[in-house]
Amino acid sequence: MHIHSIRTKAYFVNDLMLSYNHQKWGANVQLNNLFNVKWNEAQFATETQLKEEALPVTDLTYTPGSPFGVRVGVYYKF
Repeated sequence: MHIHSIRTKAYFVNDLMLSYNHQKWGANVQLNNLFNVKWNEAQFATETQLKEEALPVTDLTYTPGSPFGVRVGVYYKF
């Protein structure tokens, strides 16, 4: 490992989708983040400096990933 390096945390997210399709209609159920893992969807190394800081600081900023969620869909073909 290098000095002054930034490392991100690994994650393993599981989703489940069940779908039924008929000739004219269908339905599906999605279970997102099945085990409710805390994860970061996007991670960036960002350099910032506040007024009272003498030197800039490089830190990790992130967009949190979505928690457990359920989606249900139904469709009909015309």
